[in-house]
Amino acid sequence: MSNEDIGIIFYLLKMCDDIEHYKTEYHDVEMMLHKRSGLNASLMNLSQIGEFSGRLSAKLKQRYPDIEWGKIKGLRNVIVHEYFGVDVEQIREIVENEIPQFIEQILEIVEDFFKNGIIDKDFLTYSLQDFQVIDYRKRFKL
Repeated sequence: MSNEDIGIIFYLLKMCDDIEHYKTEYHDVEMMLHKRSGLNASLMNLSQIGEFSGRLSAKLKQRYPDIEWGKIKGLRNVIVHEYFGVDVEQIREIVENEIPQFIEQILEIVEDFFKNGIIDKDFLTYSLQDFQVIDYRKRFKL
C-alpha cells in the first residue's frame, strides 16, 4: 500500500470518529440531524469520506472489494452537487447503520496493515491518539 493510501484510511476513520462523536454530543442521531449544526457537520464529514475514498488507489479498492467504494463516492456527489436535495432520512440511515459498519471495515484494513507490518505500533498509536469515540485500544492491544 502506498503512504497516501495509509494516510487516507486513517483520515476516513477520523471522519467516522467525528460523526460518532457528534452522536454523543446530541445524545442521538435524530436530535443531531434535527439541529442545523449537527446536520451540517455530518454532511461535511460524509462528503469528505466520499471525496477521500475516491482518492484511494485501485489496488487498495481491489484488495477490499466488500466495501462499496462507488456508493460512498456517490453519496459525496449528492451532498456536494444536490445539497438541497439531500434526504435527511437517508442520512439518518447512513449515520445509524452504515457508518458503524464502515468503521468496522476500515478497522479491518488497519488491522491488516498492522498484522502485515505495513504500519507499526508507534504509527498506529500516534495516528489514533485523537480519536474520541472509536474504541481501538483493546482491538490493537494499545
